[in-house]
Amino acid sequence: MAFADFAGNRQPISVGNLANNDRVALILVDHANRVRLKVLGHLQVHDLAGDATLARRRPPSVPAPARRALHAAPAAGHLDGRAGVSPAPPPKPR
Repeated sequence: MAFADFAGNRQPISVGNLANNDRVALILVDHANRVRLKVLGHLQVHDLAGDATLARRRPPSVPAPARRALHAAPAAGHLDGRAGVSPAPPPKPR
């Protein structure tokens, strides 16, 4: 599983802690079906400064190139049922 860190996305992503411990826990929530998936694994960070081709690969809606690619290698997972997952809120009127 991988995702990009785009410049200007206003997300406080800190990769400094990964130097000592690369373990991560990802919690993916599906509110519509009221389930969640917990994924435990190890995260690697790839600086894209030296890979201009990969840095330019991005959705058309994202104006900035990616700074880093983050790759999570799952080691374990657990699918939870409805406990603790609230239903999806109704859509906001436009």
